[in-house]
Amino acid sequence: MMGGSGRGGGELRPPAALAKPKAADGRSSLAVVELQGAGGAGGSGTKIILRSRRRVIVLNEADVDWIDAAGNYIRFHAGEARHQVRGTLKEVEQLLSSRHFVRVHRSTIVNIESVREFVRTPYSDLIAVLHSGQRLAVGRMYRRNVEALLDTRL
Repeated sequence: MMGGSGRGGGELRPPAALAKPKAADGRSSLAVVELQGAGGAGGSGTKIILRSRRRVIVLNEADVDWIDAAGNYIRFHAGEARHQVRGTLKEVEQLLSSRHFVRVHRSTIVNIESVREFVRTPYSDLIAVLHSGQRLAVGRMYRRNVEALLDTRL
């Protein structure tokens, strides 16, 4: 058997886990772009483009507080708004600025600018508390990522 679905035809297809997430029209559901002159007085000019069904959502990178995985989808949390697109956290992690975003759990990436404090629980687990009050678990395997970004030991 050569691959594919195993039903004949000999067509080779990558496993679903290796295929890049696409919107219904075949385009990628996520992009990060740097707009020239968009920085202005308020930010970096980096935009996150999300394609979902018939909508194209443009977010300022600085406005995204955290991102989490939900099965085959990723959810971008920006203030009270929540946007969901098809994709993987690994893809998002590679696209976003490592100066501002850090993976804190196997299912969570956080904008370090949105973190108010890190709190240690009685069991030595670490919790990231955002300015919004949202509490996010920091996995033990990902604690080093946070320490390296902050240049301090937690």
